[in-house]
Amino acid sequence: MAWSLNYYKVITCGEGGVFMTNDDAAFLKGVYQSDPGTPMWDSDLKADLDIPPFTRAGYRGNEIAAAIARVQLRKMDRILEHTRGLKKLLLQNLNEPIHYQRQHVDDPEGDCGISFAMIMESKEVAEKFSKALLEEGLSIGSVYNQGFPDRHIYSYWDSVLTKTGATSKGYPWKDPAYKGNVEYSKDMCPRTLDILGRCLRLEIHMRMNEQNILEIAEAINKVDRNL
Repeated sequence: MAWSLNYYKVITCGEGGVFMTNDDAAFLKGVYQSDPGTPMWDSDLKADLDIPPFTRAGYRGNEIAAAIARVQLRKMDRILEHTRGLKKLLLQNLNEPIHYQRQHVDDPEGDCGISFAMIMESKEVAEKFSKALLEEGLSIGSVYNQGFPDRHIYSYWDSVLTKTGATSKGYPWKDPAYKGNVEYSKDMCPRTLDILGRCLRLEIHMRMNEQNILEIAEAINKVDRNL
């Protein structure tokens, strides 16, 4: 299993991630992948498994980030208890939606509670709703719009859309082993872009308290009622 620890995650050490496994061979391969210098040093694990080194990228993290991550891991249950409690409070205080529907969550009890999303009736409604919320002191923009490019969305992955590799050889699309001929375009997933263009998303974090959530719920209810 692997987890990201960048700035926007539940816990963070600034950047990087954590790879965990109960398989010794997989663990050693993960060590090799992250640190090309590992094969130069002896270890009991390496001697027992006899796994030969292999060509790898080298993503070794530093000890300071790892130390921070270990402390953060001990805080995670408390963080999740806080964010989950705030999201439940928000949902309890929101009126029945008029101009939007709530994002479907398959596992409400397992939800980390770090965000809440509303899917508006249309992009026009999303824009009006966002502007009205701003007048109430709440800044929530749509996930996909003509403003700041959200690099989580495929339509902004220019290097993939243009099939531009790291070298002039065009890898991986022009690799002899690749027999396909895939073509990409910015509008290849119109339903996805439509949903994202109607989605207003709120982040929930440790610096927020119950009063903040109650004010947010009041603002959303007011705008939805008066739009």
